[in-house]
Amino acid sequence: MTLFYPGIAGKRPGKPTFVIIHNDAGSINACASYYKGWLPNHEAELGFAHVYIAKDGKYQADDFDNIAWHSGNSFANEWALSWEVCQSMGASDAEFEAVEEAVFQDVAAAMKKYGLTPNRETVRLHKEYSATDCPHRSWALHGSAINAVQDYFIAGIKKYMGTDSAQKSNNNQSGNQGEINMYLINCKDNKRWYLSTGSEIKYIKTTRVLNFYQNGLKLPVDVMFQKELDNEFGKSATDPNRDISKG
Repeated sequence: MTLFYPGIAGKRPGKPTFVIIHNDAGSINACASYYKGWLPNHEAELGFAHVYIAKDGKYQADDFDNIAWHSGNSFANEWALSWEVCQSMGASDAEFEAVEEAVFQDVAAAMKKYGLTPNRETVRLHKEYSATDCPHRSWALHGSAINAVQDYFIAGIKKYMGTDSAQKSNNNQSGNQGEINMYLINCKDNKRWYLSTGSEIKYIKTTRVLNFYQNGLKLPVDVMFQKELDNEFGKSATDPNRDISKG
Protein backbone atom coordinates (compact mmCIF):
# COMPACT_ATOMS: atom_id res chain seq x y z
CA MET A 1 0.00 0.00 0.00
CA THR A 2 1.32 3.42 -0.98
CA LEU A 3 0.60 6.04 1.65
CA PHE A 4 0.03 9.69 0.94
CA TYR A 5 2.99 12.03 1.18
CA PRO A 6 3.81 15.32 -0.61
CA GLY A 7 5.12 14.92 -4.15
CA ILE A 8 3.97 11.32 -4.61
CA ALA A 9 2.25 12.08 -7.93
CA GLY A 10 5.29 13.90 -9.33
CA LYS A 11 6.00 17.41 -10.54
CA ARG A 12 3.57 19.30 -12.73
CA PRO A 13 4.82 19.57 -16.36
CA GLY A 14 4.29 23.34 -16.39
CA LYS A 15 2.37 26.23 -14.86
CA PRO A 16 -1.22 25.26 -13.97
CA THR A 17 -3.79 26.45 -16.49
CA PHE A 18 -7.10 25.93 -14.68
CA VAL A 19 -8.75 24.96 -11.39
CA ILE A 20 -11.24 22.30 -10.31
CA ILE A 21 -13.41 22.75 -7.22
CA HIS A 22 -14.57 19.42 -5.78
CA ASN A 23 -17.09 18.40 -3.14
CA ASP A 24 -15.95 15.69 -0.76
CA ALA A 25 -18.32 12.95 0.43
CA GLY A 26 -17.68 13.81 4.06
CA SER A 27 -19.89 14.20 7.10
CA ILE A 28 -19.98 17.26 9.35
CA ASN A 29 -16.91 15.80 11.09
CA ALA A 30 -14.86 15.62 7.88
CA CYS A 31 -13.17 18.96 8.48
CA ALA A 32 -9.69 20.18 7.55
CA SER A 33 -8.10 18.81 10.74
CA TYR A 34 -9.68 15.42 10.01
CA TYR A 35 -8.10 15.27 6.55
CA LYS A 36 -4.76 16.32 7.99
CA GLY A 37 -4.77 13.19 10.12
CA TRP A 38 -6.48 10.91 7.60
CA LEU A 39 -4.44 11.55 4.44
CA PRO A 40 -1.13 10.11 5.75
CA ASN A 41 -2.91 6.75 6.09
CA HIS A 42 -4.77 7.03 2.81
CA GLU A 43 -3.83 5.24 -0.42
CA ALA A 44 -2.78 8.15 -2.61
CA GLU A 45 -3.80 6.36 -5.81
CA LEU A 46 -7.40 6.43 -4.60
CA GLY A 47 -7.31 10.20 -4.92
CA PHE A 48 -6.38 13.40 -3.14
CA ALA A 49 -6.68 17.13 -3.84
CA HIS A 50 -4.21 19.93 -3.26
CA VAL A 51 -6.34 21.78 -0.68
CA TYR A 52 -9.05 20.81 1.81
CA ILE A 53 -11.19 23.59 3.29
CA ALA A 54 -13.87 23.25 5.97
CA LYS A 55 -15.41 25.21 8.83
CA ASP A 56 -12.21 24.86 10.89
CA GLY A 57 -9.92 26.25 8.18
CA LYS A 58 -7.59 24.95 5.50
CA TYR A 59 -5.25 21.99 5.04
CA GLN A 60 -2.80 22.15 2.12
CA ALA A 61 -2.18 18.50 1.25
CA ASP A 62 0.44 19.10 -1.45
CA ASP A 63 2.32 21.90 -3.14
CA PHE A 64 0.69 23.47 -6.21
CA ASP A 65 3.81 22.70 -8.24
CA ASN A 66 3.07 18.99 -7.77
CA ILE A 67 0.42 16.89 -9.48
CA ALA A 68 -2.55 15.72 -7.41
CA TRP A 69 -4.62 12.66 -8.31
CA HIS A 70 -8.00 14.34 -7.98
CA SER A 71 -9.93 14.08 -11.25
CA GLY A 72 -9.58 10.58 -12.70
CA ASN A 73 -8.11 12.21 -15.80
CA SER A 74 -4.38 12.54 -16.50
CA PHE A 75 -4.70 15.88 -18.32
CA ALA A 76 -6.72 17.48 -15.53
CA ASN A 77 -4.43 16.02 -12.87
CA GLU A 78 -1.38 17.50 -14.56
CA TRP A 79 -2.70 20.97 -15.35
CA ALA A 80 -5.40 21.78 -12.77
CA LEU A 81 -5.14 23.04 -9.22
CA SER A 82 -7.69 21.31 -6.99
CA TRP A 83 -9.77 22.13 -3.92
CA GLU A 84 -12.18 20.06 -1.84
CA VAL A 85 -15.20 21.81 -0.33
CA CYS A 86 -15.47 19.61 2.76
CA GLN A 87 -18.40 18.44 4.91
CA SER A 88 -20.63 18.18 1.82
CA MET A 89 -22.73 15.32 3.23
CA GLY A 90 -23.31 16.75 6.70
CA ALA A 91 -23.38 20.55 6.66
CA SER A 92 -26.51 22.64 6.30
CA ASP A 93 -26.90 24.66 3.11
CA ALA A 94 -25.76 27.81 4.92
CA GLU A 95 -22.74 26.04 6.45
CA PHE A 96 -21.76 24.51 3.13
CA GLU A 97 -22.06 27.80 1.25
CA ALA A 98 -19.87 29.45 3.91
CA VAL A 99 -17.20 26.82 3.22
CA GLU A 100 -17.60 27.43 -0.52
CA GLU A 101 -16.91 31.12 0.12
CA ALA A 102 -13.68 30.24 1.95
CA VAL A 103 -12.70 28.07 -1.04
CA PHE A 104 -13.44 30.89 -3.49
CA GLN A 105 -11.16 33.20 -1.51
CA ASP A 106 -8.33 30.66 -1.55
CA VAL A 107 -8.83 29.88 -5.25
CA ALA A 108 -8.72 33.62 -6.03
CA ALA A 109 -5.34 33.96 -4.31
CA ALA A 110 -3.94 31.02 -6.28
CA MET A 111 -5.32 32.25 -9.59
CA LYS A 112 -3.78 35.67 -9.01
CA LYS A 113 -0.45 33.99 -8.21
CA TYR A 114 -0.46 32.07 -11.50
CA GLY A 115 -1.95 34.86 -13.63
CA LEU A 116 -5.25 33.10 -14.29
CA THR A 117 -8.53 34.94 -14.93
CA PRO A 118 -11.70 33.15 -13.72
CA ASN A 119 -13.89 32.13 -16.66
CA ARG A 120 -15.43 28.97 -18.07
CA GLU A 121 -12.09 27.81 -19.46
CA THR A 122 -10.17 28.22 -16.21
CA VAL A 123 -12.82 27.16 -13.66
CA ARG A 124 -13.98 23.60 -14.37
CA LEU A 125 -16.01 20.81 -12.77
CA HIS A 126 -14.83 17.30 -11.90
CA LYS A 127 -17.74 15.76 -13.82
CA GLU A 128 -16.38 17.31 -17.03
CA TYR A 129 -13.40 14.94 -16.85
CA SER A 130 -14.74 11.69 -15.43
CA ALA A 131 -17.99 9.84 -14.65
CA THR A 132 -18.83 11.27 -11.22
CA ASP A 133 -21.49 13.24 -9.37
CA CYS A 134 -18.82 15.62 -8.06
CA PRO A 135 -19.42 18.42 -7.19
CA HIS A 136 -22.73 16.90 -6.05
CA ARG A 137 -23.73 19.41 -3.34
CA SER A 138 -22.74 22.49 -5.33
CA TRP A 139 -24.54 20.96 -8.32
CA ALA A 140 -27.79 20.61 -6.37
CA LEU A 141 -27.56 24.07 -4.83
CA HIS A 142 -26.46 26.15 -7.81
CA GLY A 143 -28.37 25.13 -10.91
CA SER A 144 -27.74 21.42 -11.70
CA ALA A 145 -26.05 22.32 -14.99
CA ILE A 146 -22.40 22.69 -16.01
CA ASN A 147 -22.60 26.36 -17.00
CA ALA A 148 -24.77 27.35 -14.04
CA VAL A 149 -22.41 25.85 -11.47
CA GLN A 150 -19.36 27.19 -13.31
CA ASP A 151 -20.86 30.67 -13.33
CA TYR A 152 -21.61 30.46 -9.60
CA PHE A 153 -18.01 29.47 -8.89
CA ILE A 154 -16.67 32.17 -11.23
CA ALA A 155 -18.75 34.90 -9.62
CA GLY A 156 -17.64 33.74 -6.17
CA ILE A 157 -13.96 33.76 -7.11
CA LYS A 158 -14.17 37.17 -8.80
CA LYS A 159 -15.34 38.76 -5.56
CA TYR A 160 -11.90 38.08 -4.11
CA MET A 161 -9.77 38.82 -7.19
CA GLY A 162 -9.63 42.60 -6.69
CA THR A 163 -9.76 45.50 -9.11
CA ASP A 164 -7.17 44.06 -11.49
CA SER A 165 -9.43 41.11 -12.33
CA ALA A 166 -12.48 43.35 -12.69
CA GLN A 167 -10.62 45.54 -15.16
CA LYS A 168 -9.54 42.51 -17.18
CA SER A 169 -13.15 41.36 -17.32
CA ASN A 170 -14.36 44.75 -18.52
CA ASN A 171 -11.72 44.73 -21.26
CA ASN A 172 -12.52 41.19 -22.38
CA GLN A 173 -16.26 41.08 -22.97
CA SER A 174 -16.17 38.40 -25.66
CA GLY A 175 -19.63 36.92 -25.17
CA ASN A 176 -18.49 34.51 -22.45
CA GLN A 177 -20.87 35.06 -19.56
CA GLY A 178 -18.08 34.39 -17.11
CA GLU A 179 -16.18 37.39 -18.51
CA ILE A 180 -18.84 40.08 -18.06
CA ASN A 181 -19.53 42.12 -14.93
CA MET A 182 -23.32 41.91 -14.70
CA TYR A 183 -25.77 43.31 -12.18
CA LEU A 184 -29.52 43.38 -11.63
CA ILE A 185 -31.79 46.43 -11.67
CA ASN A 186 -35.08 46.39 -9.78
CA CYS A 187 -37.64 49.06 -10.72
CA LYS A 188 -39.23 49.93 -7.41
CA ASP A 189 -42.37 51.47 -8.89
CA ASN A 190 -43.49 48.53 -11.07
CA LYS A 191 -41.39 45.61 -9.68
CA ARG A 192 -39.76 44.87 -13.04
CA TRP A 193 -36.29 43.30 -13.09
CA TYR A 194 -33.54 43.87 -15.63
CA LEU A 195 -30.08 42.47 -16.29
CA SER A 196 -27.41 45.03 -17.18
CA THR A 197 -23.73 45.16 -18.05
CA GLY A 198 -23.64 48.93 -17.56
CA SER A 199 -23.84 49.68 -21.27
CA GLU A 200 -26.65 47.26 -22.21
CA ILE A 201 -29.87 46.17 -20.53
CA LYS A 202 -32.40 43.34 -20.97
CA TYR A 203 -35.75 42.75 -19.31
CA ILE A 204 -36.03 39.53 -17.29
CA LYS A 205 -39.33 37.90 -18.19
CA THR A 206 -39.45 34.74 -16.06
CA THR A 207 -39.02 34.11 -12.34
CA ARG A 208 -36.85 31.09 -13.13
CA VAL A 209 -34.27 33.22 -14.92
CA LEU A 210 -34.48 35.87 -12.21
CA ASN A 211 -33.92 33.24 -9.53
CA PHE A 212 -30.80 32.01 -11.35
CA TYR A 213 -29.28 35.50 -11.42
CA GLN A 214 -30.32 36.27 -7.83
CA ASN A 215 -29.57 32.99 -6.07
CA GLY A 216 -27.31 31.21 -8.56
CA LEU A 217 -24.89 33.94 -9.60
CA LYS A 218 -25.81 36.18 -6.65
CA LEU A 219 -25.48 39.30 -8.78
CA PRO A 220 -25.51 42.72 -7.09
CA VAL A 221 -28.75 44.71 -7.24
CA ASP A 222 -29.40 48.37 -8.01
CA VAL A 223 -32.81 49.97 -7.38
CA MET A 224 -34.24 52.59 -9.77
CA PHE A 225 -37.53 54.04 -11.00
CA GLN A 226 -38.71 52.97 -14.46
CA LYS A 227 -38.52 56.54 -15.76
CA GLU A 228 -34.87 56.79 -14.71
CA LEU A 229 -34.14 53.52 -16.46
CA ASP A 230 -35.93 54.60 -19.65
CA ASN A 231 -33.96 57.85 -19.69
CA GLU A 232 -30.67 56.02 -19.21
CA PHE A 233 -31.08 53.18 -21.72
CA GLY A 234 -34.05 54.19 -23.92
CA LYS A 235 -37.59 52.84 -23.89
CA SER A 236 -36.93 50.38 -26.71
CA ALA A 237 -34.19 48.71 -24.65
CA THR A 238 -36.34 48.49 -21.51
CA ASP A 239 -39.46 47.25 -23.32
CA PRO A 240 -40.87 44.32 -21.27
CA ASN A 241 -41.85 42.52 -24.48
CA ARG A 242 -38.16 42.17 -25.32
CA ASP A 243 -37.09 38.66 -24.30
CA ILE A 244 -33.92 38.34 -22.17
CA SER A 245 -32.71 35.58 -24.50
CA LYS A 246 -32.76 37.85 -27.55
CA GLY A 247 -30.38 40.58 -28.61
